[in-house]
Formats: sequence, structure tokens, C-alpha cells
Amino acid sequence: MRSALLFLLIIGGCLTENPSDKWKSQLRRDLEGYINSPPEKQQSEVSFINSLTLPQVVQRWLTSPLNGEPLCDVCDVMVDIAINARKLEASEDLVAEVFVKMCLWFGLERASFCETYVKNNIDIWLYIIDNKPSIRSRTFCVYALHKHHCRDPERMDWTIELPPRFTSDDADDSSTNTKEAPLKILHLTDVHYDPGYEVGSNANCDEMLCCQKGTKSNRSADQAGYWGSYPCDSPWHTVENVLNEAIERHTTFDAIYFTGDIIKHSEWLTGIKTNMDDILKVFDKFKEVFKGLPVFPTLGNHEPHPAHQFSSDGIDAKSNLSTQWVYDLVGK
Repeated sequence: MRSALLFLLIIGGCLTENPSDKWKSQLRRDLEGYINSPPEKQQSEVSFINSLTLPQVVQRWLTSPLNGEPLCDVCDVMVDIAINARKLEASEDLVAEVFVKMCLWFGLERASFCETYVKNNIDIWLYIIDNKPSIRSRTFCVYALHKHHCRDPERMDWTIELPPRFTSDDADDSSTNTKEAPLKILHLTDVHYDPGYEVGSNANCDEMLCCQKGTKSNRSADQAGYWGSYPCDSPWHTVENVLNEAIERHTTFDAIYFTGDIIKHSEWLTGIKTNMDDILKVFDKFKEVFKGLPVFPTLGNHEPHPAHQFSSDGIDAKSNLSTQWVYDLVGK
């Protein structure tokens, strides 16, 4: 493994580079140097996160808003190193450290978030690297940094065949003259129930999710409202009130469409057990309020754990990578 990594390092150093690529080579050398160092030297480091120095040119870029090609280029280098190291049998912990470092360098969140988020997702990422030889670093970076305008030109363009536009001339006269009343559908979505919401807490915080128990603000304008606050998720009494008001004001629904997202946005703190509890709590409320009305639910991207990750048919249902549990839960 180490000789192969050293070979990569030598080859990388022999490539002709222009000035704009020098920082990439510097970053690549730092990372490969660490990965290629003896285990005892790695262990002697206080922390890998503190042992590398971000190239100054990248530091200057990161003082401005995180977006564009510079950010994607840094991501490409780091993820490419992680992918190659994994293919050469680097440990899970070592690859995870590279991803934590990337999260911290990009200033995406605090250390606690980066470490927990990587811990929750590393098994999935390694499975993809191990089982998809064609995986590219840019594909991962687009997934992780799409909000920061990271794009992959090779995956941007595709064609979707759409049916012809429907016009009144296409309508069947026999169906348009029916005397049956149209169906009345209630559409519910994005509940984002937060068990940690507390009225009067700080709604203008520096965390990824505000309005949490135990937080305070001296400004009344920044205090979490009774029914909710814009930067926050929903308290339970708001969820209940919305459902009760809907059925009381409109008593003739034929069906309810629910398009998912029950779970709160603090995805780094979620777990299978807590997600199941919150999903069942909302579904039980649906049954109580809507009684015999048919409810047609779909899953939102926040329902599984980790968030946004749905396993495919090829994953063993008993594996820790499987999200079969959430399919089974909503199918009851």
C-alpha cells in the first residue's frame, strides 16, 4: 500500500503544472505525505485536523463567500486523495479524517457538526468508493457542495421526453360533461417537527438550528414565537393545530396527500430510533384527526438516517447501510 501511495506521489510531482495548479500540488503533497507516513508517526500527531496547513491561496479564497470553482477544486483534490487512499486499503478512520478536514476548511460548520456528520455517513461513502470503481471526486463534491455552486459539466445535461401539451381539443366530451363533483384533496408537506423547540428560546442563533431548549435571547424580536419562528422547525402544538384546523374548516376531503419531511433539520443529531418515534407520532396523529380518510404518504429526504440517504435494492436489509426500516415503518 505504502509503495503504491509513494508511486502516486512521485507521478503527481512529475506532472507539468502551471502557477494556478501549484496550490493543488501542495495540498496533494501534504495529504499524501500524511497518508504515506508510518502509523507510529500518524499516531504521534496531536490531530490530523491540526497537522496540515491550508495553502495561503486557498485561505484567501475562503475569506470570501464559499462558492465557485476554487471551492470545488479544493474539494476535488481532497476527495480524490481519499478515494485513491481507500482503493489502496487505507483505514476507515484515515479516510474519515480527510473528510472532516475538508468540512472544517470549508467552514461549513463547527467541529462537532463535521465530526458527527462524517461519522454518520462514512460507511455509506466507503461503500460507494469500494463498489463503484468509476466514482469521481467531482461527483461527490457536487453532492456535498451544490449549494455553493459546485457543478459537474459531465452530469449537467440530459434529455427528458415529455408528452405533448394537453389542450382543450384533446378532452373527451363524455368526461367533461360528467355531473360528478371533483375530488377534494388536502396536500400536507414538510412538517419538520422539532421535539427540542422551546417557546421564548433564541430564534436568531449561530447554530444550524435555532429555537432550542435552554437557549435564550434578551431581544424580544429574537425570541421563538408560540406557533413557530422562521429560522426554526415546528413545535408539536403547531403540527396539531394545523391538522385540526384543516379538518374542522374543510370537512369533505376525499383524501390526503402527504409528501414527506417529518424530521427536523438537525440531521447530524438524528438516529434511527428518534426518527422512527417522530414519524410514528405524526402518522398516529394523522389517523386520529383524519379517521377513515385515505392518507397517501411519501418519504421526504429527511426521513431516513442519515438524512438524504436511501439504500437501493442491492443492499442487504440487515446491513447498517439499509434503510429498509423506514420503508417497513411507513408501510404498516
